[in-house]
Amino acid sequence: GETYVLLMKELRAMLDQLSAETGRKYELTSAISAGKDKIDKVAYNVAQNSMDHIFLMSYDFYGAFDLKNLGHQTALNAPAWKPDTAYTTVNGVNALLAQGVTPGKIVVGTAMYGRGWTGV
Repeated sequence: GETYVLLMKELRAMLDQLSAETGRKYELTSAISAGKDKIDKVAYNVAQNSMDHIFLMSYDFYGAFDLKNLGHQTALNAPAWKPDTAYTTVNGVNALLAQGVTPGKIVVGTAMYGRGWTGV
C-alpha cells in the first residue's frame, strides 16, 4: 500500500526531471487489479496525484486457475445467478471512486479474447 504510493511519487519526480531535460511530457500509468479486496490495500486517492491514468484490469475473473466456478471473464456486473460476485468491472470502478479517484483517470481494460470449457 504505502510502498506503491511512494513508488508512484518517486517515479513522477524522476519523469518530471527527465521532462525538464528533454522538453517532452512523460505519462505515468499503472495497471491494477479490479478486485475491491486488492484496491482497498492502496490509497489510490493519494497515488493518483502522481499518475496520469489508472488502468483497471477488468478481465480474467474466471479461467483455468478456477475449475469449480464459471462466469464471464470480463463481467461488467454480477450475474443474476450470483449477485454477490465480488470481481466485476462495476465493483472495481466503484471501489476507486469511493476512494476519491478522479473518474477521468480511470481507464477500463477489457479482454478481447474468450475462453472455453469442456465437460461442464
